[in-house]
Amino acid sequence: MVNIFHDRCQRRRYAKSDCALCAEACPAAGCVTFEGASVVVDSSVCVGCGICTTACPTGALELKGLPEKGLLEKLQSCSESPDGNIPDLNFDCGLGPGGGSLEILSNNSPPGTTLVRIPCLAMLKESHLAALILSGVKAITLHAGRCPQCSFSEGRKIIGKTVTYARNIIEGAGISASISIDSEMPEPVGRGLFSRKGGRKTREISASPELSRRELFTFFKEKAKESAKEKILGYTKGQKEVCTPDEVPPRRSILLDALNRLNLQNFSNFKEGGFPAHNIRISERCSACGRCEAFCPTGAIKRTGMDGEARIEFCQALCMGCHKCGEFCPEGALGYDAEMHLEDFVRGKTRVVFKRAFTECAVCGETYFPEAGGRGPEPRSCPTCAKREKTDRKLLSLLFRNENSPL
Repeated sequence: MVNIFHDRCQRRRYAKSDCALCAEACPAAGCVTFEGASVVVDSSVCVGCGICTTACPTGALELKGLPEKGLLEKLQSCSESPDGNIPDLNFDCGLGPGGGSLEILSNNSPPGTTLVRIPCLAMLKESHLAALILSGVKAITLHAGRCPQCSFSEGRKIIGKTVTYARNIIEGAGISASISIDSEMPEPVGRGLFSRKGGRKTREISASPELSRRELFTFFKEKAKESAKEKILGYTKGQKEVCTPDEVPPRRSILLDALNRLNLQNFSNFKEGGFPAHNIRISERCSACGRCEAFCPTGAIKRTGMDGEARIEFCQALCMGCHKCGEFCPEGALGYDAEMHLEDFVRGKTRVVFKRAFTECAVCGETYFPEAGGRGPEPRSCPTCAKREKTDRKLLSLLFRNENSPL
């Protein structure tokens, strides 16, 4: 049910990472787990809601048969009309038997609107909503009337964040349109709900009208077929490695393509936290060790060195807002600005956030910053050589210590 791009997963990139956003968001108990540094999805338990794909900021998870760009193409086809008038789009949840795929329910739609049923509202990304608006849709409504019946709250939180992110982008780009969440649902249809029993998360097929035993067996039979098919084709619990570390996730490229297609000129900024991307800053404590670059899953941070100067460059458009660069900085030198610059984001501008002259040690060949070399016996000595000298002195003192000295 889910493809896994391991090179994007923070647990694979950094052994000490405790990221578990996908597992925490998943409403099916035991579906998303970890084996060492690898995330594992049990396809026999997965219900295909897609919540984990939205919860992961780095795009490490993707629904099989419904990739981000494929989903967008289907959603855009829903906004097509024979008379050329683009209808408003209404989305509702279709999780449950017979609801695992995207459906266009035009017969149930009011005039000028199209009702689209998807497996779960939380599978929509901010890029999908924004791209639809930028393609000409004037109003999008997410009908979340069944969400309160779903005992797992993470999906509802994700839906709220997604809508907020999409609104901020649209408003910042100066586009007049509506993206809203409506607690009232269209005519209810029996679908899958999640409930808790005895403190454990269990999947329960319920609601109106009540499902028969035949429908229940049909649903689980289809799940068993999918699991068997994956095993025959060679998949191992939904794992697949095809992405390179610095490839831009489709979730972000969809949005950037849609924004650049309109050739927008006027932008406004919004506060940090209003979108899953950051505007980083680096203080003078930085040692240019390169860890931020090594652990960035999309290549938003690059360390370069030329003409005797070390530089750290940052591209806001590639930042997915995972916060790992700040978490992994050993010097605590990396922070975030209070505002996100939307124009830099849309244009894909790369800016230098840190630079400092360095010196190459004549002894060991390592580069270092002279003004930061005060850890050695000489204020401006090479830190690497200084550490070696200190270690050598300790070894010599142990080998040639006074026989009368205490052990």
